[in-house]
Amino acid sequence: MMIGTRQSVAPVNRVCLPDHVTVSRPASPFGTCEPDSGPASPARPGVVRVMIAMLFSILAAVWAVLAVAASNYPSKNIMMVVPFPAGGRSDITIRMLAPYLEKELGQPLVILNKPGGGSSIGFRYVAQAQPDGYTIGLNTNAVVTAQYTVQDNLDLRDYEPIALINSDPAVMAVAYGGRWKDVGAFVSFAKQNPKKLLIGINPGASAHIFAASFLRAAKIEATLVPYKGGSQRVAALAGGHIDADFGVLAQYRPMIDTKRVRVIAIASAKRMPAHKDLPTFKESGVDLQISGWQGFFVPKGVPADVRKRLSESVRAVLTAPEVVQKLKRLEVQVAYKSPREFAQFLKTEDAEMRQLIRELGLMVASPK
Repeated sequence: MMIGTRQSVAPVNRVCLPDHVTVSRPASPFGTCEPDSGPASPARPGVVRVMIAMLFSILAAVWAVLAVAASNYPSKNIMMVVPFPAGGRSDITIRMLAPYLEKELGQPLVILNKPGGGSSIGFRYVAQAQPDGYTIGLNTNAVVTAQYTVQDNLDLRDYEPIALINSDPAVMAVAYGGRWKDVGAFVSFAKQNPKKLLIGINPGASAHIFAASFLRAAKIEATLVPYKGGSQRVAALAGGHIDADFGVLAQYRPMIDTKRVRVIAIASAKRMPAHKDLPTFKESGVDLQISGWQGFFVPKGVPADVRKRLSESVRAVLTAPEVVQKLKRLEVQVAYKSPREFAQFLKTEDAEMRQLIRELGLMVASPK
């Protein structure tokens, strides 16, 4: 021992693993292991096999839990998110379908209206939900169009399509007691009075696209007035706050029946059998064909078994004669498509809407 001199001693690395494995690491505080005399040597094949087996065991356990959860689906309330206010077309549709879906799925359906932001608030809520099948979105054309017309980083790829419910041609509506009885008179006035007429829209949603498409086809200008949803626009129209509105027949039916709103043209190739007195836009001097649709979506990542259960339940409901007739009375024409068919439909719709929105000068965003 040397007095008055302190020598620096390098720390001794120790290992606390079986004798046949040598791994270099900081010294053990327990002091019961032999010093590590040199560089670490590779783990033996047997140990690697054990570690791999353990990893696969863990993964298998996780998959087993997920499989059990999927096989028991649904075991609690299911939330249906509607990205528009109560009283609009989507809200009316899901409230009519809810009792039938509840019977088919065996669980209550809780309807949550989340309007605003050109419907992006509701879409975002669904996209960010837990992908377990307990949050479903009732989406419309807006889930496609809002990708390009709303600055909110929306992306159609954040969802899994479950089923297309319906597809209906757009119509033009005016106040029942107002001055407009046909498209020709409306267009003539607008040409003489640019931007004086008021048209209601949901910014970035289908009503916006319908209105902009009409204005382009008719070669006129009008002022677009924003609202959160169809029910608010229809109320404004009936109250004389706007001159015209564009949507689908279903959202105007209650006001048509009470003679507060009049529909003056339909954007189909030919007149509808149920409405033979309603002229097409082309007959009225404006070449316009465009439709609105509704469908069910879930967040990306929902297990395949759960998606299958949902799609089969929706198909069973939408093919039931009683449901078809009830929807028909609501002016909703069933056009069911399976998940695969719906995915192909969306691919085409996305390409067409992107091009249309660019041509209309409404492009403000693009999916990443």
